[in-house]
This record gives sequence, C-alpha cells and structure tokens, in this order.
Amino acid sequence: MNFSRMVDYSGCSEKKEPLSSGLPIVYLDHNILDAFLDNKLIQLKEALTNRFQVVYSNETLNEIKRAGKASPKYSEAFLDLLNQINAAHMSIVLDDKFHETNQIRIVEGDPHTFFHQFCNSEPVFNNLTESMHQFGFKVSGGRQGESLEDVQKIGVEAFESLMDYLEENIREIEEQIPEVAQQLRAEKSRYLQEYKELSKQNTQNMAKHITDEKNWSGIKDFRQHFKLEPYHFNSISAPNILQQIWRVMKKSQNMPKEIDSIDDFFMFNKQELMPGQPFLRHNKVLGAYNLLNTIGYYPDKPLHKDRGFKRSTSDQMHVSLASFCNCLITRDERLWKKAEAIYEYLNIPTEIIYFDKAV
Repeated sequence: MNFSRMVDYSGCSEKKEPLSSGLPIVYLDHNILDAFLDNKLIQLKEALTNRFQVVYSNETLNEIKRAGKASPKYSEAFLDLLNQINAAHMSIVLDDKFHETNQIRIVEGDPHTFFHQFCNSEPVFNNLTESMHQFGFKVSGGRQGESLEDVQKIGVEAFESLMDYLEENIREIEEQIPEVAQQLRAEKSRYLQEYKELSKQNTQNMAKHITDEKNWSGIKDFRQHFKLEPYHFNSISAPNILQQIWRVMKKSQNMPKEIDSIDDFFMFNKQELMPGQPFLRHNKVLGAYNLLNTIGYYPDKPLHKDRGFKRSTSDQMHVSLASFCNCLITRDERLWKKAEAIYEYLNIPTEIIYFDKAV
C-alpha cells in the first residue's frame, strides 16, 4: 500500500519544517546512488536509512532508465537500492489548471512500481518534454546543421500530439458531460494556438541576432559577446556569489540597457518560457542554473553533445527539486557550486553536502 503526504513550502524562506514523521527530507544526486552500489560512503547510507527520509523523483527514474539501456540489471540494482534505504517518491503538485505549485507530494511504496509507471506513462507527455529539451540542446551548440525553425517544428508537432491525445479523452466524456467536453475542447484550441504563436515569436526573435543558425551555439555567442572565457568566474567564492558575478557583468559595454538589475540578468523577474503560468522558486532555479552554465561558472560539459546535455538537464532538475528538501547530497562539484550560488541568493535553506569522488 502506498502512503502519501503533502508538504507546502509556499512562502518558505528561512526554515523548512520536516515531514510529519519528524525526519528531515534528503534528496540524493544520482552519483550518490552510484557510490552506494560501489560500496562507498557506507556510513552515509546507514545514517540516511535510519535517521532521514530519502526521496527520489521522476528525474532519478529517468537516469535509472538510461542506465538500464546497457542492461536491465543496472536499473534493477538502483531500484533495489532505493528500496533498501526506504526512499519515497516525490513530485510537484499541480493545480486544477495543471500548473505547478509550491507543494510536493511524497509517496511511500515500492520503487519498482513507480519505475514501471514512469516507463509506461503516456508517450506524448515524454515527447513534449524531450522537444523542449531539444531547443535547449540547440542553444547549447547541439543539433548542428539544423535551423531554429527546424527545432521549433519538433516542439509544435509534440504539442499537437498532446492535443490529439486530449481530444481522445474528451470524446470519452462527451456523451455523459457534454458541457465539460465543450469547455475542454475550447481550452485545448486556445492552448494550441497560444503555443504556436509563442513558439514562432521566440524563434523569430532569436533568429534576428544569428547569422548562421545551422552552425550556431548560443553559449559560444554569449561568451564571445561578453568576452568571457570558460571558468572565468570560478575564482569567486561565497558569500554573495551571484552578486559578485553581476557586478562584473554589468560593467560590460555590451550589456543590453533593458537589463539593469541582478534579477533581470538571472531572469528572476518573469516567466520567460511559459508566460501566464506561476513563476515559482523552483522554476527560477532552473533558469539560473542554465545561465551559470552559459557564462561559464563551473559549467557542465560537454553541452554540445547529446550525452553531456542530457546529464546536465538531469542535474538542473535535481537542483530544482531538491530546493523543496532539507538537504541535497552530491559528489558533483559543478552541480554543488551552481546550487550553492543559486540557493544562497534565493534564500533557499536546503543544505548542500558535497563528497569528493576520491572519498
């Protein structure tokens, strides 16, 4: 039997209360699970099992699924491990309009069951997520030989498939509750039109400033524009990491005039990707993580290659989701440094524990 708990962190800034069980919530980066399977960090594993509530997310399951492509035994080993340490599944609660909220749901149960559900979820949702990642991959220098419009079409086609899937579900309820079906169909049409218009507008706005779309790298262009070398900011140390970066960046003569504050630069002021939806703290973490990669602050690599980009996408999701937890544990220095900088500025009280890979 699964047991579900809801935790609300809306308005939380200085202190996170533990779950009703009294156990602090701990989010593990995938490399910690790797260490446990290699019989490393044994004392940590024992402490987590007995004194903390370990949680994992769909992104954890995504990484486990990727590991299983080499052999199913790897996926099974990770799932058995999650079961051994009494890990529970966490997810962000959606509202009645399917927008994310400041709440998470933590559900106890067999990780194998959650993995099976994840792998067998409706493909259209996974395809839409993947199409959004592909646009980011293009910005990072991937998908060489393709234009922005080529990549935009992938996203539109994925969204159209999602709308077709919704239409199938609407037909199933049309006879019983026709008024609801009519309302859903109108909303569906509006969402599709808005998505197409926004996607086209964003692509056209980006293309105005690019001379060779097919061989373009947004990261490379950004660094050249501001005369930045990779690792340019790695000498910066806490406290006030983002503030220190902003003080350097704002001195550049190439900084657009409309960007006149640190919140403008790190895109904390408004929701750029999905206007009209709530712009919550964990969303801001994602944008800031990407920007720190772009400017070269402990950047993930290689982002222009598919494997490196997927790994970085998982890392930013882990950092975002861990912002709901009491603690994030990792062996990835690049992830640790970026998370430290972002959490500090946004007053996210999640403690970050870093273990060197030599340990």
